[in-house]
Amino acid sequence: MQVALPKGTGSIASAHSFFSSLQVRVATRSEVNWMVEKHYLHKWPGVVLKIFGLMHDGKCVGTCIYSMPAIQINKRYGGKCWELARLWIDDIMPKNSETWFIAKTIQILRKERPEVEGLVSFADPSAGHSGTIYKAGNWKPDGRQDEERKSPRVDLFIGDRKFSRWDRAFRAADELGITREEIRRVPKVSKFRFFYSLRGDQFVARLKELRTKVRKKENIK
Repeated sequence: MQVALPKGTGSIASAHSFFSSLQVRVATRSEVNWMVEKHYLHKWPGVVLKIFGLMHDGKCVGTCIYSMPAIQINKRYGGKCWELARLWIDDIMPKNSETWFIAKTIQILRKERPEVEGLVSFADPSAGHSGTIYKAGNWKPDGRQDEERKSPRVDLFIGDRKFSRWDRAFRAADELGITREEIRRVPKVSKFRFFYSLRGDQFVARLKELRTKVRKKENIK
């Protein structure tokens, strides 16, 4: 897809003019499915709650998808949270497009979904992600995904087949006539976690409390 960028987009004035020409709206699965397929995970998240499309000259050039987070997320932050689960923007778009796009979706969520109190997202270091776009958008870093677990999460493999659940791996092993001991266990990559409060400073104390617990566990003074 070719997107015609204005000449001189690199300057502050022209960049502001360009971003002002973009639109963010609710999108359908069919509109953005090809983008999800291009995302490094190549699949949709489990329970999709909201799909946004980034529009330029009548074309959809990006998507931001919010989903239901793991059940422990709401408990962790003490309020109703959504997960920013997929973000994809055409590479032809200028620098800072991702952060600008996310900010616009947050504005819409604040207005239309007042019951949502916080947002969480993860940056996968195995894909070269460190959370730069979240830091630029004032999301708060909240450690790594598995740093508080007593045992690491694992992916299960039978040959090249990957399973995320033990019951499915066991069933496949039984069907193939192999022992369960032959199922390979590969630790999952611990992702960077980021949090964004939709209620101002309400969650600041909670985040401080969580980080203090981690530091005590690691004996960091």
